Amino acid sequence: MINLKNIEKCYGTGLNTFKALDEVNLEIKKGEFVAVIGASGSGKSTLLNIIGCMDSPTDGEYYFENENVLKKSFKDLAAFRNKKIGFVFQAFNLADDCTASENIEMPLGYAGIKKSERKRRVKEMLEKVGLSDKAKSYPRQLSGGQQQRVAIARALINNPDLILADEPTGNLDTHNAGQIMELFKKIHSESDRTVIMITHNPELAEQADRIIKITDGRI
Repeated sequence: MINLKNIEKCYGTGLNTFKALDEVNLEIKKGEFVAVIGASGSGKSTLLNIIGCMDSPTDGEYYFENENVLKKSFKDLAAFRNKKIGFVFQAFNLADDCTASENIEMPLGYAGIKKSERKRRVKEMLEKVGLSDKAKSYPRQLSGGQQQRVAIARALINNPDLILADEPTGNLDTHNAGQIMELFKKIHSESDRTVIMITHNPELAEQADRIIKITDGRI
């Protein structure tokens, strides 16, 4: 599904150049659950941002389902992200002035889905993540674990092929982190979705199909 060839990412110029990713070669098969681990500054988030088409490499090739992603226009890349990839972040990244339902619905609006269909999908997704009774609640009225469930529902709402999770349990206590991990495992087992998760927690990483370790920009 994902094929990275000699990916490099550099910041700065001349003597001040910092190489965040150094000749990364990586293949991820469709349906895999992969955990990415490494120290702070090792290149984990840079790798995830490139896979998620939120950033471009300085050099190398990136193929998604045999398609050269780096040749897409800005407009096509935005449509590709919205359709193919769901993002889950450590900080939840919910809109504070929108309810749980409205937050989940946002990607459907960008995709041009009709309102009646949006409402149906949101209701179904709230049930899937166990938040049917929180549809009209605002983020400030939800616990950290509940906010992350809303963020996961939002990531899933367009039925993407790939879920990218950057430290999804980083702001949660042990109990809620365990629940979120079980939800990811359920999402993975019930579909053919590929999940790539960054985590500092080795116990959570062990629950993935495969662990990728990054050190100083190298796998």
